[in-house]
Amino acid sequence: DISIDFVQLPNGTLSVISNDSREVDDYTETVVGDQIIEIATDGTQTVVWNTWDHYTPGENGTVEDGDWTHSNAIDYDPEEDVYYLSVLKLGSIIKIDRATGEIIWTLGGDWSDFTTDGELTTLGVHHQFQVQDGVITTFLNGYAWDTEGSQVVQFELDEVDMTATEIYRYASYQAPYV
Repeated sequence: DISIDFVQLPNGTLSVISNDSREVDDYTETVVGDQIIEIATDGTQTVVWNTWDHYTPGENGTVEDGDWTHSNAIDYDPEEDVYYLSVLKLGSIIKIDRATGEIIWTLGGDWSDFTTDGELTTLGVHHQFQVQDGVITTFLNGYAWDTEGSQVVQFELDEVDMTATEIYRYASYQAPYV
């Protein structure tokens, strides 16, 4: 297994994104999903969330050369006791209840729970994000739009009405709406 990103909880526990590879009918190659593993200070490891419990290859996202979900960034909010996870290949960021492992919401992608003020269908090739005071800021790589430039985009999230309103965008080139 490969660890992709990590965050440290207030009690010292490390939470890491790790690959979870499985053999799946209809695929000749091993299919790689992701999981969040907590590693306590005594070395105890606990899987708290796994893509295989919530999604199905081919039904939720495509598999290319075995790469299925490709989660690449994680954050933790101690006040809500939730994880935020960037699931690159599904074009979304998800909010996960740490205690239950249930997905609270999905932003972007084919299964987004949010409506937007624009044409947001995917977060493109996002590689890092930050959630603070109801605003999510994400870094989008440029090669998703056949250009060398990248973007930083902020959305104000309304978790009651389930809307995501773009409030800021920086791009070093003229980009189509993502």
